[in-house]
Amino acid sequence: MWDEENTARVDKSSFSSERDGPLRKGALRRIPRGFTAIPAKWRWGRFHLAPIVIFLENMRNVARSFLKDGTRYFVLTKSYAGWRTFSEGGRAAYDGEEEWRLLKERVFSHWQPNAAFTAFAKRAHVAALRPHLVNKCFAVIDLKGFFDHVTRTKVCRALEAIGLARSSAFKIAGESTIRQGDKCTLPRGFRQSSLLATLVLEKSLFGSALTGNRFESKVTVYSDDIIFSSNDFETLADEHSQAIALLRRSHFAINPTKTQTARAEVDIFNLRMSHRTLRFTDERMWKFLEQAASFVKGEDAEHKLHLYEKLFGDYIRSINPEQEKRLRTSLGLP
Repeated sequence: MWDEENTARVDKSSFSSERDGPLRKGALRRIPRGFTAIPAKWRWGRFHLAPIVIFLENMRNVARSFLKDGTRYFVLTKSYAGWRTFSEGGRAAYDGEEEWRLLKERVFSHWQPNAAFTAFAKRAHVAALRPHLVNKCFAVIDLKGFFDHVTRTKVCRALEAIGLARSSAFKIAGESTIRQGDKCTLPRGFRQSSLLATLVLEKSLFGSALTGNRFESKVTVYSDDIIFSSNDFETLADEHSQAIALLRRSHFAINPTKTQTARAEVDIFNLRMSHRTLRFTDERMWKFLEQAASFVKGEDAEHKLHLYEKLFGDYIRSINPEQEKRLRTSLGLP
């Protein structure tokens, strides 16, 4: 503390009431003798400090981030609330295993996803499509920037809705989101992002309508894609529009370029779906051919077949056996 001999009072006239507003009670502060009051234009306000606060806030649960195909992904720290040095980032890909296991167990002890949400099924994207094959009309909603619209507040409310205490819900939401722009949202790369995004979507207005059986059409959800099907074209078109309206009311953005209105076939997940038929698009089959040819090149016959089956054959055959047979023939495999 400064004593009376080493302190001076700030002259009230050094402040401009127009610039700084009226002085509040206690505004005259003691400062070291020889120092002058800092002009208002040089003072650091909350807008100057915001970038630093955001950076420090994100260091709490982010070990590192990286760009992939123009999208930034984040890697979780070993301890959500622990401070990490950047030198530890190299091991970050293996971090968070224990935290993820405990979080998953805790959430699933209070909630089991509705059967319409297939994110946790084996080959989840295919599981989202197969129930629709019996129908003749299809439609798709693609959510734009899905994780970017799942905010800390939404996560906290969804966790409270399944029975977690507010303090626990707030802690999990805080540890699982990072500040991006002016909002705290789920990042791509955190293992829990998919789980929490699914929970939030199920607890949204759209999710409540879905779990409450308000749709006559068949509806399934995988990540940011919502698939509809029906044998009644008008019912499908109407419920597709209703779902879009509900999603917008919950502040989820719709991707107009990937959303598909009611029709006889739809393209989704590099697959083309129609009545009783699921097949890869021609573009995807050409990529399979190029990739498979490069993988099996130079291998002996036995290893070549094993490698093909492991990387391509089993998966393609599970979708469309005829396409897999043609690919195998093109590669000269038995």
